[in-house]
Amino acid sequence: MVFFPFGNLFRIPLNNGITVLPNDFILAGLFVVFIYNVLKKRTIHNTSLFKAIGIFLMVAALSLLLRIQDIPFKDFIVSLGYFIRFILYLQLLFVFQFVHKNFIKKYIQYMYVIGVVIIIVGLLQYFFYSDLRPFVYLGWDEHYLRLFGTFLDPNFTGALLVLFLLFTLGYSQSKGAMKAEQFVIIASTLLAIFLTYSRSSYIMLLLSSTTYFLLSQQIKKIGVFFIIAITIFIIIPKNLPSEGVNLLRTASINARQDEYKKALVIIKDNPLLGVGFNTLRYTRVRYGFSEPQDAAGSLSTGGFPNSLLVVAATSGIIGLLGYLNIWRLIILQTFRQKAYIRALILASIIGLFTHALFENTLFYPFVMMWIFLLIGVFGKHANDLGL
Repeated sequence: MVFFPFGNLFRIPLNNGITVLPNDFILAGLFVVFIYNVLKKRTIHNTSLFKAIGIFLMVAALSLLLRIQDIPFKDFIVSLGYFIRFILYLQLLFVFQFVHKNFIKKYIQYMYVIGVVIIIVGLLQYFFYSDLRPFVYLGWDEHYLRLFGTFLDPNFTGALLVLFLLFTLGYSQSKGAMKAEQFVIIASTLLAIFLTYSRSSYIMLLLSSTTYFLLSQQIKKIGVFFIIAITIFIIIPKNLPSEGVNLLRTASINARQDEYKKALVIIKDNPLLGVGFNTLRYTRVRYGFSEPQDAAGSLSTGGFPNSLLVVAATSGIIGLLGYLNIWRLIILQTFRQKAYIRALILASIIGLFTHALFENTLFYPFVMMWIFLLIGVFGKHANDLGL
């Protein structure tokens, strides 16, 4: 996670629309070490989850191989590359079983520091440079007068901020009484979330924070938390000359509805195994949903604003069932953790699936990295870590 706070600032564009992140190289090296440890110890924690992931990956790979004749070979290689990247991120669910518990404790503190850095940088960006319009030619959307941070997107930034807020709530609970420093960080995170003007992130915040307080048996704190949240929401500016700041805007809602219809057309035509994992940018061109030049240049044509529709469209109903089974097993294993860890992970998952109804959140690289690390860190005998 060394490069995590830098977000998309260090994206490396390659040919044919391929982009890689510094974290991808680190994860590739980590994968070699991971495979070595698995082969050496011939065992892996949580075998049922590992098998479920293997089944889904086989279905996804089959869906991609069946389309090898439908798309140019260079486009097939691009889709294969993103499939490999997905595997690299999935390994984070298991890698912490091979490290010492003292390292895990330090890593949890490191995640806390990373979240603080993201908040500080995001607020600085909002107050000193809140115009992303000059970078439209690079494929980014025209976000103006919104907090988009180093991830260059207010919606995904909002989702990550909500995840960090939940992490901070859990972290502070594990330390006992909340300190003044943690209260300031929570308030600052709320301010940053509201300055994204991302309605999907607002809904995620509402559902996931309520879930956290209920599951962690801190019902009395719900009122205080929402009083603080509402106060911050009231004081943020709302009459700015930017459509993105208008919380009653309908253009994005209509655009999403149109995208949902397109996804359902593809799913109807390819119900069992979909059109091939991560081939949507080329499938959209074939269906006339996108222009050919957008397949390589636009950052928004690689999916649909709904992660479950993306899974169903690319790997079919079979793939969707396999993917949901992975999360089912993660949730089941989470119930064996301490109350605050269970609340943290379940609230994060509920929040992500809520946000994923409006964006392709579950496959956003930085979201995958955060949630898989979170689950992996606490999944390795968390009750024995003194957490």
